[in-house]
Amino acid sequence: MPGLNDVPCWYIILTLVVSSYQAYRGFMFQWILARERKSSESTDTAEKGGAQLKWTRFQKIVLLCIADMFFYLVTTMAGFLSLFVAYYVSNKVPCLTEIGAGLSALLIFLVAFGVLGVCGQLPTLIQLGKFPWKN
Repeated sequence: MPGLNDVPCWYIILTLVVSSYQAYRGFMFQWILARERKSSESTDTAEKGGAQLKWTRFQKIVLLCIADMFFYLVTTMAGFLSLFVAYYVSNKVPCLTEIGAGLSALLIFLVAFGVLGVCGQLPTLIQLGKFPWKN
């Protein structure tokens, strides 16, 4: 298994930059969703004549935005890690045409997981329950 010394410096920097961007995306998605939820709930409760629960800014940030920020951060870093492991394993194999079905399935899974994680689509797929390995 690769160690931290095996990872190139440029790859670590790229991982941190893209993961930070995806974390910001997750934060802002939840911030905008909370704002939209608030406006739709206010019209619903006004029509029904009921009271509505008011979220404070602190509650929105702590309870909604930070959780999604970390979720996007972790899934993006996991994507970069899986891409690196797939690259590392494929380079250690002497001949790619002679690998077994298990290793080829693992490499395909690692690449698919990595691309979904790096592109920021993995959190959405996980939340919807649409895993790449599930029908």
